Amino acid sequence: MKYRTIAISICSLAILIAVGIVWWNMPVYIINITPDNVSKIAIFNGGTGQEIIITETSDIEHIVNNLNSISFKKDKISMVYMGYRFRTTIYDQNGAIHRQFIINSENTVRKDPFFYNNPSGSIDIDYISALFGALVSVNGEYTKDEPEYINADNYKKVVPNDEVASEQNQYAQIMAKLNPSIAEMEVLFYSEIDADGDGNIEIISAFGHGELIESCFVLREQDSEIQLVKQDFLPEYGYAHCDMQLARFKGSDLYYIVVGVTNTANMNGLSIYKITENDVLYVDGAQSAVGVCDAYLSDKKEDGTYGGFTAKFSSYDVLYYPTVVTYHFQYRDFNRKDSYVDVGEYSKTPTDVIIHYLSLYCLHQRYFSNDIVERNQEIYDGWWNLSYVDEPGWTNALYHYILGIDSDSSVITADEVITGRKAKVTVHYSDETKNIIILD
Repeated sequence: MKYRTIAISICSLAILIAVGIVWWNMPVYIINITPDNVSKIAIFNGGTGQEIIITETSDIEHIVNNLNSISFKKDKISMVYMGYRFRTTIYDQNGAIHRQFIINSENTVRKDPFFYNNPSGSIDIDYISALFGALVSVNGEYTKDEPEYINADNYKKVVPNDEVASEQNQYAQIMAKLNPSIAEMEVLFYSEIDADGDGNIEIISAFGHGELIESCFVLREQDSEIQLVKQDFLPEYGYAHCDMQLARFKGSDLYYIVVGVTNTANMNGLSIYKITENDVLYVDGAQSAVGVCDAYLSDKKEDGTYGGFTAKFSSYDVLYYPTVVTYHFQYRDFNRKDSYVDVGEYSKTPTDVIIHYLSLYCLHQRYFSNDIVERNQEIYDGWWNLSYVDEPGWTNALYHYILGIDSDSSVITADEVITGRKAKVTVHYSDETKNIIILD
């Protein structure tokens, strides 16, 4: 009886192992949908931070037919790996997500919790790369075609100086009285449109030299009278302004004024303003105090509206961890939707691990990111309990540490003692001393 029980157990285990092997090696199809049932495909490039929304029938057919034709096999667990190439989301005709997965190469797909592999390398990743390679950047918005301007019948991005300054243009005459120097400037932007939806026409203009805005106006014509809403509403804080445009955002009928913010070097930020009854108010935007930033309107819809804007940072304001933040427009406000942080390679020495850990923790307080959560949980699974981390103070000290700057007020030093496979690192910041034990 005893041997029979053992035999049954062995047979059961063998069957389970056989079933597991069969399950592991079973071919898997990543998607199961026909092209005519797909409304759009969103692809986010994890290397550049660009995103494209594919709605053209020919592109959808090519990508969907290609993926439908390929079977994959499970390769390995994916949960502990960071970074990706093309994060792909396929939407059905009802707008619901059919599948979301990552294409890493011509033969590798990631759909958590596994990597899937097809040795034949049949994924047409060159086609997807070509879609990004064909992009045209217009005011930071990436699209395959030159976009038409909003409401082209009464919206002019640029008109000749003599047309704006003619005697027939009473708006220009008022602006010239408010600032006579615009007569020597170029017209960089001019629009006559009901921007705030009150039934009255707003006259929005910008003047300057080259691409840089030096003076701007918002006038309103109401009851046959012309009123000044706001003059020179762009703040003066050391940066220049350029590329004024109008934009509508999903769910709103208002036209917002979008202005580029630049240091004419490594920063291409943006500021978004709305026109109210008697003012022009700053709504949101993306700039960088250290002068390294790239921001652009993103998630363009078929009706010409935008879903929000995206900002990319890479300098010491993000402790040199490349960060891409997407802001989603909802109920007349912009809310942070996604944050991607390139956490980099795993640090080699115990001290570098602690600095790496603290840097990501502080960055996480500003830009919540699953990439940081995963990496810091690899280092220390109790990181949520680190209430002692004073983010502003530690961040400032980490700036100095990373850049090698001496500072009396905020300095970090680290003492490292290695005993066998255990390392004790004591990190000193100002008057505080915190100990973290890292086990190898």
